[in-house]
Amino acid sequence: MRLPYAPRPVAGEGLSSWTARLAAHNYVDLPTFWTWLAIDPIDDLRPSPSTVDRLAEVTGVPTATIADLCIPQSRRPAWAVALDPDGRRGGACPVCCREAGVQGRDHWWPAQSVMLLWVSCPVHRCTLVDLDGLAFVSTGGVLKLTLQDGGALGAPRTSRVLSERTLALEASLANALAALPIGPGWRVRSARSLLQATEILIDLVLYKETGQTPFAWLFEPERIGGPFILSLQASEPIKGLDALQGQSVRSRRNVLSALAALLSRPARLEGEIAEILSWRTAPDHQGPYRTLVDHIGRDGRRRLEAALQHLPNAIALPAVAALADEAGIGGNGLHKPLAFRNDYERGL
Repeated sequence: MRLPYAPRPVAGEGLSSWTARLAAHNYVDLPTFWTWLAIDPIDDLRPSPSTVDRLAEVTGVPTATIADLCIPQSRRPAWAVALDPDGRRGGACPVCCREAGVQGRDHWWPAQSVMLLWVSCPVHRCTLVDLDGLAFVSTGGVLKLTLQDGGALGAPRTSRVLSERTLALEASLANALAALPIGPGWRVRSARSLLQATEILIDLVLYKETGQTPFAWLFEPERIGGPFILSLQASEPIKGLDALQGQSVRSRRNVLSALAALLSRPARLEGEIAEILSWRTAPDHQGPYRTLVDHIGRDGRRRLEAALQHLPNAIALPAVAALADEAGIGGNGLHKPLAFRNDYERGL
């Protein structure tokens, strides 16, 4: 049985986006749509062959075209954004939606947006917008993602462009997941080391002492406080990527920006990042780690010390040096920072 109306996928669209449009055009919600299809909620990374076949059957779209809507290079479910309250994954680009509206086409969201550490539009390089709080509304047979106040996404908004370092890390992590070269400019050289350091550092950039905000929130451009600030405390276990599951694009964007500061080579840390970090001395190999150590407090430093043995040397050495600098020479059994400088610089 074919659907009464089945729009074609848009180039660059995610499987979640297309499935949500199919449901909305046929006037059912996603859970009802999935029940009717007899399939589970869409897995954008690895949908089952039976799901792809069923979608092809009811839409007339070739299975190869549907498979192209997925992110096949990511093989770990932990790298997929959790379902939102309406059963969707990902985030929308205001500029893409604005352009689609001008051209008389449906709003949609990109395939990469289902990845935990992907927060920008791959075309316009601006920050994505969370789907939570948006709903498809049909106007003249065209679907528009509409805000709670009734305005269409992209119409009244300007889009925030991310820093070059954040965008570069986002792309390098996607390459790392696909076992491709991560490119220059990072303290580590291999995809494995980049992914390993990212998982470990997520907990540290989110760690929050009482009365403080997380290190990641130094990179919040709007500087607005509130209960929505994502953080981890001493009583919570180490979470890694799981800490970002189901979190807003805004929170994940700040984490990615913080990671970019910690993972970039010193020579690449300049401009906006250097200003945000407010280094106590001229930028060097310890710079961002000094700021991190200043920010995480005593319990957070213990977490960092425990993580050192699992971090690549190019990350562990400047972190050790920053810890020793904070504690004072010889404090806590840590070595003098300068003892690590030559080893670190040889590793760059």
